[in-house]
Amino acid sequence: GVSLGGPVTLTASAAGFSDGTVNVTVTNALVSLGSLPTIRLGQSVSLPVSPTAPAPAGGLTVSFVSSDPSVATITASVFIAAGQTVPAANPQVLGVNIGSAQIRASAAGFAPDARTANVQVNVTFTPTFLTVPQTTSQDITVNVSAPAPAGGLTLALATANTAVATVTSPATIPQGQLTATASVAGLAIGNTTLQATGSGVISATATIN
Repeated sequence: GVSLGGPVTLTASAAGFSDGTVNVTVTNALVSLGSLPTIRLGQSVSLPVSPTAPAPAGGLTVSFVSSDPSVATITASVFIAAGQTVPAANPQVLGVNIGSAQIRASAAGFAPDARTANVQVNVTFTPTFLTVPQTTSQDITVNVSAPAPAGGLTLALATANTAVATVTSPATIPQGQLTATASVAGLAIGNTTLQATGSGVISATATIN
């Protein structure tokens, strides 16, 4: 078996290369993170943190880092008082842009832990029922649930039956704005639906007839 303790220095070597070293500490204490729900664009959620062992004398600082701050950011650190296993307040994860980012927690003497932050945006249409005469076009408004991030937010749009109607795509919502306009062209008599697609997009539908 492997005994608790350390740090122990591991060294790797190969002919023609400089040696590489790393310090390894064996511990049975973990910086344990709770579940992280799906985050809406612009939303801040709490990430529970509760080490599996009480904080040592002098307390414990748990540090956090996001693998992609352009998607999600997190409170830099929290402090856990000596003898306690939870901080006074949990760190907050903010959804900056749609996508995924790894949130990693670390603390001296404790094994690290990580969670994935998935940031999504809700898309709706105004109106939800749009009548488009054959061979003409009508505008429809694309709405998002939070202001578009830096650089704007680009959404792919599609109709379920392109023989009945088509839509201009993509639609770009400017930074700080909540809406964009798309044009729907009526091609044939009938009904179809319009929807936004893409990773991190939760879309309602609009009926086109």
